[in-house]
Amino acid sequence: MDFNQEETLNYTIGNIDFVVKRKTDANWTQNHAPRKTYILAYACSGQAQYITPQGIFPVSKGNVLFFKKNQEDTATSHAEDPWTFITIAFDLIPLDDKTPLQFDQ
Repeated sequence: MDFNQEETLNYTIGNIDFVVKRKTDANWTQNHAPRKTYILAYACSGQAQYITPQGIFPVSKGNVLFFKKNQEDTATSHAEDPWTFITIAFDLIPLDDKTPLQFDQ
């Protein structure tokens, strides 16, 4: 979804599916099929790489990632500096009729 400064987004968090901290190893790779929830991830340490339809994104300590519902991606941990991260999976509920039901692609 592309939006400009005049548009407002007004959501609350609905169901939280999980909150988990993961420590990966040098061989960690994850292929994510279309997601059923939104994902917010925080990189605690290390490095990784995400490949999405929009491009390749390096990840390192302190980065915050937001993944849209229905997004596909592949993640790979850095071989020499595997990452540790916290992930929260959740739904968003619009609070008014001007806010879209979900972030579109």
